[in-house]
Amino acid sequence: MRKGISPIVAVVLLIAIAVIAAVGLYFWVGGLATKQPTPNTPGTITAICSGATNSHNGTLMVSNTGTTALSGSLTVTGGTYTTSCDSSCNSLAAGASCVCSSTMAAGDSGTVYGASTASAEYNC
Repeated sequence: MRKGISPIVAVVLLIAIAVIAAVGLYFWVGGLATKQPTPNTPGTITAICSGATNSHNGTLMVSNTGTTALSGSLTVTGGTYTTSCDSSCNSLAAGASCVCSSTMAAGDSGTVYGASTASAEYNC
């Protein structure tokens, strides 16, 4: 007569090993696939001048492409006209846009500065 474990004990041990391996794999893969936090980027200014020709003034559109709001007002330097952004551009929220000026002439170029360190160049 042979000695060894019974078939029922062998099946129970195999199932237990398979369950333990599956749980371990689940936690190992779950740890690799966790979502990493999105870094908080400061307010980022994008300035686009459109519609400026020799006979028509263009529009300077300013956008905040960062993930945090731009605090304070925006200042525009350069260009033919003295330009300041209206109050809709103050504290520009992340992802928001505003019209900074509608008096940009063809050939104007300069920089839009935020109250923070954000700035953007523009060319009409």
